Amino acid sequence: MPKRLIKDGTDKKVSAWLEDHDQLVDKRLPYEPTMIEIAQFIQPRINNFRSDSDQGKKRTQNILDSSVQLALRRASEGYQSYMFPRSTPWFELELYPLELMQQQENAIWMKKVRDSSLDELARSDFYQEGGAVIDNGLGIGTSACYVEDSPQERCSQYLAMHPKEVYIARNRFGVVDTLHRRFMMTGRTILDKFDQELKGGGVLSRKEVEELEKNLHREQPIIHITKPRTDRDAKNIGPKDLPWASIYLQEDNQKLLRESGYQDFPFAVWCCLLNTDEDYGRSPSWDALPDVKRLQKIVRNILRATEPPPYFYPQEMDAELDLRPEGRNPYRDFQRKIEPIQLQLNVQHATMVADQIRRVIDDHYDVPFFLMFSMREKLQKTATEVVEIAGERAALMGTKVGRIESDFLDKAINLTIRNSARAGRMPPPPTALRQQKDVELRINYIGPLATLQKRYHGQQNMTMTLAQAAPFMEVWPESRDVVNATGAVRTIMTKGGFPPENIHDEKQIREIREKRTAEEQAVKAMLAMQAVGKRPRA
Repeated sequence: MPKRLIKDGTDKKVSAWLEDHDQLVDKRLPYEPTMIEIAQFIQPRINNFRSDSDQGKKRTQNILDSSVQLALRRASEGYQSYMFPRSTPWFELELYPLELMQQQENAIWMKKVRDSSLDELARSDFYQEGGAVIDNGLGIGTSACYVEDSPQERCSQYLAMHPKEVYIARNRFGVVDTLHRRFMMTGRTILDKFDQELKGGGVLSRKEVEELEKNLHREQPIIHITKPRTDRDAKNIGPKDLPWASIYLQEDNQKLLRESGYQDFPFAVWCCLLNTDEDYGRSPSWDALPDVKRLQKIVRNILRATEPPPYFYPQEMDAELDLRPEGRNPYRDFQRKIEPIQLQLNVQHATMVADQIRRVIDDHYDVPFFLMFSMREKLQKTATEVVEIAGERAALMGTKVGRIESDFLDKAINLTIRNSARAGRMPPPPTALRQQKDVELRINYIGPLATLQKRYHGQQNMTMTLAQAAPFMEVWPESRDVVNATGAVRTIMTKGGFPPENIHDEKQIREIREKRTAEEQAVKAMLAMQAVGKRPRA
């Protein structure tokens, strides 16, 4: 992009921040032609990459067949309903080392934290914005979600940002740690969001503030920079010494509106498919784009072939022709006819090719997997067979699902829990747990898709292994002692999402077994006494 002209009197720090932003803009430029094509042909909802203000304008000029939009919507809704459905718990929280989870008070506390997190997610706009995150990731390839605590709503709020607004950079480990967002704000929202800074003076001149007040609904570009803060005093808890810098700039006036910070990086950035030598992600839409463009051309030709054709007719009949339906046209010479021009297109073959392309596009977005259960009767499969097939397909989707979990869901859940804990909305941990060191919180997903994958990889392997070992156990009964039956059942119950408060810990199991052994011994003793009493006397 052309070099930015820095105005006279611009603060040196603001100038440096704007130059950093321009570098990230240049770094994204090679990706933008494909992003724009995807927006034009696949995601018309975001087809405004080159404009700051085109609200309400038509964005479907390049689309004659909406099959890919339907496939993308089914895939986006499918991933959401199979991975993080609103109607049912879809994750569990575990403490690591796992031995801590065998203590019932820890397991119960983890469930309370999980339930509190699910409640906050349900009360917020997470599920609405989460669908947009998946949609952008499957479309453009790079999708970012901003997570911010809202004291008024007593929960975190989420924002799936338009891909055109997002510019990212990664650290040496390939993790996104810098994000610039260029977006539009009205004068009213600027006055509201930066009220304290503007009242304090020194941010904008009185004339600039009056200009905002005069044009409350006029939009102007704002740049929000979030990056690691390297020049901070870790002992200070002030906003300018927090680990992550937060900087708001007014781009046109080149003025600093706010400099503060975050305790945690507040963004979850998901790249659907990522090459190791690239910062921005690719997606099924990048792969499907040639098929989508080809389908649009075929449909355009089919539509042209099904429209009323052009005609040959004698020149002298020009003023007398009536080619409307049931139009009347007099003849002078029956040998001279009005004939349609035959276009050379086999509509039936073209329609068949279009249907084949539509099926390929569905495969790009894994649509057959998400429709499998609703098409069970058509597939002529039993429910068990469908579950087995679905498990195999779910296993093939592991890479894509893993990225959604690690890049989006893990970070969104962790940010939600931390925001809630700082605000005092989370239940306090058990006293003994507070004294533990090196404790890690891990997320275990138990949604329908995760359950299918675990059943295919884990429990199926366990069942198959036991089936292979069964003949040996029959021949050598002592070999059964190799298997920790209690541990195996606990694993199956835990991974299957069974409520932890209904699973006994080791102490409870030992007490139950001791009680059962005592009862069995008492019954045996009673039976032995009865047997002695019934024995005939000599």
